[in-house]
This record gives sequence, C-alpha cells and structure tokens, in this order.
Amino acid sequence: SVTLRVPTEADVPEILRLLAQDWPEPPSPDSVERLWTTPGFDRELDARLEEGACAAVIDLGNGSMWIDLRGRPSPALLDWAERRARERSPRALSGSWSSHADLLRELERRGFELIRHSLRMAIDLAEAPPAPVWPDGVEVRTFRPGDERVFHAVQHETFEDSWEPTNTPFEEWEHWFLGSSPRFAPDLWFLALDGDRPAGVAICHPH
Repeated sequence: SVTLRVPTEADVPEILRLLAQDWPEPPSPDSVERLWTTPGFDRELDARLEEGACAAVIDLGNGSMWIDLRGRPSPALLDWAERRARERSPRALSGSWSSHADLLRELERRGFELIRHSLRMAIDLAEAPPAPVWPDGVEVRTFRPGDERVFHAVQHETFEDSWEPTNTPFEEWEHWFLGSSPRFAPDLWFLALDGDRPAGVAICHPH
C-alpha cells in the first residue's frame, strides 16, 4: 500500500533530490522552505510526500490552482493532489518537464489537456554584447531601496495581456523575490525611467 504523509523539515533534502530529477538546473537549496512559508500556503493541507515522489497544491492568484508534481507520483498521490486542488478552485493546472513523458501521459489520461509549452533557452557569449542605446529621455539604473513596489507593479502590468496572467499580492511576491531570496540580486535588477515615470524593468538573477 502507498503511504502519503505531510512532509517535515527532515524531508527537505529528499524533496530537493526529487526536484532535481527532471529539472534542467539544480533547484535553489531554500526553494522548499520558501514554498512552505509562502503566505496562503498551508503545508499540513497543501503538501504530501510518498516514497519517490511529492506533490504541492499552489494558488496561482488568478482563480486557478497549480498541481506541482515531482518524482514518480503514484495514483494515490495524484488523486490526493487533484482532489485538494479542486477543493480550492474548480480550475486546476499541472504539467512537467518533457523528459517526464509518463507523467504527462497520465495527466492526459485523467482529463488534462495540453495547452502550453515553455522553452528553456541558453546562450554562450563569445564576446561582450554591444553597449545599449536607450531611447531619448530614457534613463536606466539598478535597483534602489524604495523601488520594491515599482518593480512589482511594472512586472504585473507587463504580463496583464499574456496567457494566464497571475495577480500575486505584494507580500507574496516580496517573499519570493526580495530579502534573502536567491532571486534578489539588486545589481542585476534594472529600472528604465522615462523622466520620472517607470517605463520598464528587468529582473535578473544568477544561476
């Protein structure tokens, strides 16, 4: 029989191992703890672990739930994840890396339909790129304390017309992007200003 249980702090190394199985690059060491402490996420209700697999149900902030599946989940774990997601919303999304074809087929067997591919792109720079030429009146600078809500607002405005835009509350966005997050590299966060009006942002982080 399959045993599903709520993961504990002692399970973090195993969950990181599961995350890395199909991930194209090593996951951040603090990614599990950061998920578990996200505002609105309840580990007791929204996460389960079994031998060789784990699942989490995450609120996307747009009326949909994301079923995050790692490792080789059993039918029992998939049943739990789908049931928990539908307790919170009538609409659930899920997926996996293309290297995990078995899981993708199982999701389709359960009624999920393929609606989107995401591509990971990379480049090796043989030489430095040319210096940027900014439009007249536009100044670009790096992040400064006090810019937090500007970056949040411009990032969300940018994706308003994209597929499945999310409306992440500032407190949750701050949890993932600022402070001790590995995503926060202020010398790689850029703000374009047209006079005193924000014109665009680039949020970059090292791997």
